[in-house]
Amino acid sequence: MSNLLHSRYVDGHEREDVVKDRERYCAEIKVYRQFMNEYGGDSLMDVVRGPKILLNDMRIVLVSHDESVLHQNDGTRWSYREKGHENMPLQQKAMGAGLHVSGFLSEDIGVIEISEDKWRRYLESLPSDEARQAAQPNEFHAALGSPLQANIKVLIGKAHATDFMPSGYWTGEHVLKQLEHAVTLFEATHPNCIGLFQFDNSTGHSKLAEDALLTSNLGLNPGGQVSRTRLLILFSASRPYFITCRFLLASAQRPLRPQEARGTIRTSSLKLAMSFFLTSAVTRTR
Repeated sequence: MSNLLHSRYVDGHEREDVVKDRERYCAEIKVYRQFMNEYGGDSLMDVVRGPKILLNDMRIVLVSHDESVLHQNDGTRWSYREKGHENMPLQQKAMGAGLHVSGFLSEDIGVIEISEDKWRRYLESLPSDEARQAAQPNEFHAALGSPLQANIKVLIGKAHATDFMPSGYWTGEHVLKQLEHAVTLFEATHPNCIGLFQFDNSTGHSKLAEDALLTSNLGLNPGGQVSRTRLLILFSASRPYFITCRFLLASAQRPLRPQEARGTIRTSSLKLAMSFFLTSAVTRTR
């Protein structure tokens, strides 16, 4: 067996903005800690102190969310080779099949999950059929996860694209859909408690507006299937020669008006449009 060398990663935990944000977080969590249990003991599951104060006779429970992507060839540090041969075998460059894990951990019980018997009793305790129907997992969670567990494990990659994950990859929109059932399971497993859900600053948790301008939606050449856009020119009264140009994607919430429905803006027609608007702006300010 031979050790396969790997590169070193250096993070930015001591950057000025990171330190400032960490101090802000610690100050906020210190306030919330007054409403939480304090755990200790060998297993860190023993309650050594209850909450100092209650919020509407309810305590707060911290719930942490985290994600991880596991690949088939992750962490390959050792490899077999024939005895007496010094040449190392070629290391697989491809990462291999990927598995995305997204889960919620409660400070009280760990992984947020419930037994079938407790889940049945929780549904029976709800006041109406509408409430019981609302407690059921949404189509996304029902297809990719279990109704008894908040965590979801799903294969990722274009080869594993589905109706629920068209791109084949996990996005912030999927986290929101997973969170819906996670909150329901939290209420079933933590009666008379308030959940404080915390997420890290992953870019995967962000989501752009439906009509956000993305280069992937604009064509460099005439033709092709891309989103329809409209050109918006903003004139400044205080600065007559200052012009702001924006491209907005047409969407169901903000559809194109009849006078704007001229098809997709292309690079070839963009120069002509800009020349027209700039000429109009100069003429307007005279």
